[in-house]
This record gives sequence, structure tokens and C-alpha cells, in this order.
Amino acid sequence: MQTFNELIRHNQRATIALVVALALFLGLLGGLIAFFCTDTYSGEPDSGAVIYGVLIGFSLAIWGSLISYYCGAMVVMGIADGHRVEREDDLLLHNVTSEMALAAGIPMPSIFIIPDPAP
Repeated sequence: MQTFNELIRHNQRATIALVVALALFLGLLGGLIAFFCTDTYSGEPDSGAVIYGVLIGFSLAIWGSLISYYCGAMVVMGIADGHRVEREDDLLLHNVTSEMALAAGIPMPSIFIIPDPAP
């Protein structure tokens, strides 16, 4: 049976592989789009445009990865209409969350509440 730290490392490697695969896919897609859209009068595609297409695809992959890494939680909470709960708003919730984080040995997470009409 794998330990918790081994599972964390496995997930980190899988995430890196996924980001690299996305960057390669978008780079290839950008190159293919440039290849088929830049037919010159000589009948051959412009190799400079293909390189620019690949670079644009890689750039989109890098920007998308950075935005999802650093702003992903805020994007999801904005879509779900989630609101951050401050310590003054709900002291009991913060105390329980900090005790659970302390027991698990992880840093205190941000706490959000998503309004739900279900009782």
C-alpha cells in the first residue's frame, strides 16, 4: 500500500505530464492551423508562420496552466457564487477547520461557502 506522500508525488508527476501533454497538443494544433492557413502563391506553406503557430499554441498552454494554477479557486468560486468566510463571520467553522488542518499537518485552507437552495 502506498503512503500518503507517495500518492502526492504520483499526483504531482501526473499533473506535470498532463500540462506538458496539453502544451504539446496546443503547439501541434497551432502549427497545423498555421500550416493549412498560410498557403503561399508558390504552393508551399510558410515555415515561419508554422513556427509562429507552434509558439502561439505553446503560449496559450502556458498562460492557461498558470491562470488555472494561481487563479483556479477564484474562478470556480466566482462561477459558483462562493463567498470567502472570514474568522469574524463564523468563528466555530474557523476553529473546526484549523483543528482539522492541524491534526492533518497541512496549512489552514481558505474557507468558502457556496449558497445552495437545498435545505
